[in-house]
Amino acid sequence: MNGYACVDVGTTRIKLGVYDASLERVHSEDVRIPVSEDGLHDPQAVYDAVVALLRKGRELGSTSAGLATYRASVVAWKKDGTPLTPIVTWINTDSRRTYEKLPWHVRAVSKVPPFDLIISPYSPLVRFRRLLEIRPDIEHQLRNGDAMAWTLESYLAYRLTGRFVSDATSATLTGLIHPKTMKVIGIAKSLMGMELPIPEVLENAGSFGTAEGLELRALVADQQAACVSEGVFAGNVGKLTNGTGTFLDIPVETYTSVKGLVPIVILKHRGVAYHGLEGYLPTTGRALDLLLRLGILRSYEELEAPPSGSPMRVVPALAGLQIPRAPDAKGLFYGITSHTDRASVISGLLDAIAFHVRLVLDTSRRAVTALRANGNLSRSTGLMKRISSVTGLPIERQRDLEGTMKGLALLQALSDDKLKLEEIASTRKGIEVISEGTKDMRDGDYRAWTTLAESLKNFRT
Repeated sequence: MNGYACVDVGTTRIKLGVYDASLERVHSEDVRIPVSEDGLHDPQAVYDAVVALLRKGRELGSTSAGLATYRASVVAWKKDGTPLTPIVTWINTDSRRTYEKLPWHVRAVSKVPPFDLIISPYSPLVRFRRLLEIRPDIEHQLRNGDAMAWTLESYLAYRLTGRFVSDATSATLTGLIHPKTMKVIGIAKSLMGMELPIPEVLENAGSFGTAEGLELRALVADQQAACVSEGVFAGNVGKLTNGTGTFLDIPVETYTSVKGLVPIVILKHRGVAYHGLEGYLPTTGRALDLLLRLGILRSYEELEAPPSGSPMRVVPALAGLQIPRAPDAKGLFYGITSHTDRASVISGLLDAIAFHVRLVLDTSRRAVTALRANGNLSRSTGLMKRISSVTGLPIERQRDLEGTMKGLALLQALSDDKLKLEEIASTRKGIEVISEGTKDMRDGDYRAWTTLAESLKNFRT
């Protein structure tokens, strides 16, 4: 078949999608390997699942593979590939204590831009320090080159191919590789007092080696793969993923820093880096799952109900807030009255997702003309209408909402020269446009929600 095997490593599930030469998905399955309550992932279990799915892809006729992983999560391993630590994922909160142990001058520097982006209680750079707290004995191994420590995609690529590499989209989120120059940020290493071996930083489409009989042709962070699937790496459209969290990525012409947003590399291809700005609400999908578990939401069909006449103010900060910056914030329900019912809570949560999308747009100050949505939660037309109403923008939703896996297939096609970058947007199929009113309809509600979210900045348990 000469198909493309696409493996998407998430925090609860690892997915396989197999695409044929026409970029149609012909097979999909997943393996559930959830993180622990304290936000740690078993690296051996993750690797074993990835290997099993790659083998399945090969059996189904794939000749190449692509790998996408969740971000901002670190792990250490020996030269023979044996894990030395668990994967400290982006959900883990123990790095807050690690941050508080840093020397006072490092914490002082971390308050000053741009260091506030890379040295924070839950940043990958601090999580690298957390690895050394989990296993103090590995520091000398790292110094001597007998062990490696980097992000998840690097660990998996090393075990699959034997190469110590990272991709541009993931490496530039560590705080150790600058997204503009792609060079090591030496002062960051010095401030943290770490001697980490630095992997070779590669483009996202190319030849990374052989993995389980397949040519590994794509390596990329999950949200950036979803950007590729929507053709969002330039222009005035944004990519909106609604899954475990809600992530809005906005292309910019060159490396740009905007207070409150994360500067990212969306893609690096043939020597050119495509930059963007990102804002996210990390636990929207998990918040909906919580409502299901509590019996407040009885089925996802209830998301399609019209907005409640008296919705609550909900801030679904189960793992803090990225914007407004409130890393220690907890979820909040505000405005309970004698008339509050299940519909009020559900409607309030959908409002919160929509308001946060608008907050990211407003903060970016970019003239975005449309949003392209993917992710499982984007199946909800009710949510899409809510976001369109609050932002005043049309939402474009293509038939295949598995944006990360589709992006991996496209990157493999790029690496084989079967597709050109400017042709990617034309591969979007079954597009539905959802457009609801103007953002002025919800200005008062939006301002009230942002005021409430801002009040959580100083929250601390």
